[in-house]
Amino acid sequence: ILAKQHRIQILALNVTEKRQHFLNERDIAAAEQIAAKLENAPGSTVFVLYGEHHLGRSHLPREIRSRAKSGTRLIAIHQNDPVLYWKARKKKNGQRPEVLRLAPDEFCILNAVPWVRLRSFLDWLEGDSESGEWDETADVASLVHHYAGLLAETIGFDAKLDESLEIITPDRLGTARTLEFLGPLSSFELASARHALAYQRTVYLAERGAILLPTLSTNSLSEAASYLLWHGQRKRRAKREIGAEPNVRMAQFFLGYLGSKILNPKRKCNEVEDLRELLGPGTAKAKSLAARALSLLGPYLKNMENSSRAKALSGAAEIEAARLAGFLLGDRFFNALFLNASQLSILREWYKLEPLSDFPAILTKAKARIARLGAPHPSKRDRF
Repeated sequence: ILAKQHRIQILALNVTEKRQHFLNERDIAAAEQIAAKLENAPGSTVFVLYGEHHLGRSHLPREIRSRAKSGTRLIAIHQNDPVLYWKARKKKNGQRPEVLRLAPDEFCILNAVPWVRLRSFLDWLEGDSESGEWDETADVASLVHHYAGLLAETIGFDAKLDESLEIITPDRLGTARTLEFLGPLSSFELASARHALAYQRTVYLAERGAILLPTLSTNSLSEAASYLLWHGQRKRRAKREIGAEPNVRMAQFFLGYLGSKILNPKRKCNEVEDLRELLGPGTAKAKSLAARALSLLGPYLKNMENSSRAKALSGAAEIEAARLAGFLLGDRFFNALFLNASQLSILREWYKLEPLSDFPAILTKAKARIARLGAPHPSKRDRF
């Protein structure tokens, strides 16, 4: 879609069946096509997406250099090498760098921790490598329970996971023409379900006792695990205790994102600067979402008191704005955890909150602690 929008030509680097079983033959075949493209379009930039095993200096990079014109600049970018991750020195905030420079023309991006990288690979193996569709025989609920157990162990309390909480996967959501299969829903949760489908977001229906999973990425599964962990700590099932609706939604997304961030510390979300950039040139939809999210964040962040007072949006768009705000606050509080691990005791308290009307208390407690963070908060782009 992006290539079509910007009229970017796509070149398939496939090889014949006779040559595809040999690594060096695939390197040579790909290098020939890339070199020919550079010859026919001098001065152009060619972005090559290829398997990690081909990126060794003696493989695809060498083959391209031997065929391209002298002076052609080639940069090799590796992704999430586990050996390099553990060798990388931690920064002052306790996290490892996003990018390592291995040589003047060679880099490694570290945007996922090794265990997430491995889990993503295993999930891919359980899916269909040709179509990208999830294998219906794979036990998604078990994965979510596994993640929830890891999360409970990390934050330090004995997990109580509710086996009755229903995990509704893409195959069911994708074939449903309506949401009637969910049964009667309150207006609050009906709007949440519609948001899940409209924006392909992981959504927790506390009253219904279900988690909607329109996609099965590692981050989506981790969010679901966070909701499962919270659901399991509740002793009673409050019905329709909505309270201040925008705050409830923000707090739910806050906890969902924070749990997924603990499992994958490299996860990113839009920061204030990213939202402000969306207020510039762009679609009316993006502007309205950003303006509303900034308005919701105003009471909770330093120097944001005079943020625009954007009116509430309608339907799924309002929930998406709350999601943007909740994710950002979750990201900020995760940074606070790195500065002071004692904050985990507060997090454990949050997972034990019961009625939905108590949920905004998360934001009230988080506000003071997030406000103490003096470090700058760069945009998503500038974190690299």
